[in-house]
Amino acid sequence: MIGGGRMAIEFNVEVQFEAPPEKVFEALTNVNSFNEWMPNLKEIKILSESATGVGTIFEETRRMFFRDATERFRVTMYEPPEMFELTVDGSEGSSGSGQYTFFYHLEEDKDNGGTSMSMHGEIAGLNKVMEFLGRLTVGFMARGIRKDYRALANHLAAQAGE
Repeated sequence: MIGGGRMAIEFNVEVQFEAPPEKVFEALTNVNSFNEWMPNLKEIKILSESATGVGTIFEETRRMFFRDATERFRVTMYEPPEMFELTVDGSEGSSGSGQYTFFYHLEEDKDNGGTSMSMHGEIAGLNKVMEFLGRLTVGFMARGIRKDYRALANHLAAQAGE
């Protein structure tokens, strides 16, 4: 629960990959390779000295909802090949407000030798109007994120087939 009695908006995305956790983790955290698989990516800029690990900061500009949107991401947890966390301060980007947290957990799928990835997202700190709109559109956001990671799954499968 957020200050003032308001609850965070939460959502989950799960995706299966036909690649080992190490390869999936590398693809999800290698900012320099996002342009190889991420749909609608226009530009990526690394703003920190390091491009990998806790403390990495990058800006991502994507075409979303018929306009370009830029957000600044920070890596706040990095435990290869199982977990990492990204945060976004919405006041630093196109969303204009809110605190966004994306927690990723990867585990080997022993049945098929691939990877099960779950991502838990939370959005907090929105004003009442933006929170209302966020609750209406969170399903679209989750579907868009799922589409991104299906594109990554297809990219990794194509690489394995080469």
